[in-house]
Amino acid sequence: MEEEIKKTGEVTETDETVTEAEAVTNEVSADDTWFKRWKKKRAAKKEAQRKKDEAKGFWQNFFETVLYFAIVILVALSIKKWIGQPVIVSGDSMKDTLFNYNFVWTNKIKYTPKRFDVVTIKSKKTNNDMYIKRVVALPGETIYVDLDEKIHIIPEGGTLADSYVLEDPYGYFDDSIHLANISINGEVARKTVLNKVSNKLIELEDGTKIPGYVCGENEYFVMGDNRRNSQDSRSLGGFTRKEIVGHAVFRIWPLNKLGDFDKSNK
Repeated sequence: MEEEIKKTGEVTETDETVTEAEAVTNEVSADDTWFKRWKKKRAAKKEAQRKKDEAKGFWQNFFETVLYFAIVILVALSIKKWIGQPVIVSGDSMKDTLFNYNFVWTNKIKYTPKRFDVVTIKSKKTNNDMYIKRVVALPGETIYVDLDEKIHIIPEGGTLADSYVLEDPYGYFDDSIHLANISINGEVARKTVLNKVSNKLIELEDGTKIPGYVCGENEYFVMGDNRRNSQDSRSLGGFTRKEIVGHAVFRIWPLNKLGDFDKSNK
């Protein structure tokens, strides 16, 4: 009987030990679950921050890219407006100096045009097109072209006696192009080229009258080097300094003719 009671007591002690072990295990398990939850929450918080940073980085990169291109465009437009720009030659009016599809660099920095400068000029017909021609007569001068196609200049304030034939190293005369004939003083003669724009009739010593053009204040008379195939001041009149866009200074295309085109053609 006593042995049974003793055994029963032993069983009770064992049960108590097991219960305590289970309690410890449950406590550890509870701690482990809390740690996992905290770790998972922390990881989720980090992931959310990472996505936020990525989104912020995307927009930051986007705005930086937009700003970069805006600056590039602004600089390009500023260069085009104030410094210079490339211009494509269209047609053969500047033959034998410049040819169709040549690229030339035009300097827009303020300067005073000189005789024989090659300049780009705003078109009198459209805002987008430009002419590229050579300055032949300066403000105040009178210009006329004789029947042999020679250019005569009368200085500002001068008379016919002061006139001189312009030494023109750039004029190109295509023999395949024949000028139309008109009647001057009742005689058939080679067409004088200032009829459309003449604002002064020049009477030569032999009595022949030839149309001339007087350049106004700040006005320039320009011609294409291809004298027989060029739309220029002979049909359009003079151009003011404001209408002159810039000074064509060198050729940038084709590469085998890169450089000072006037120097290479002298």
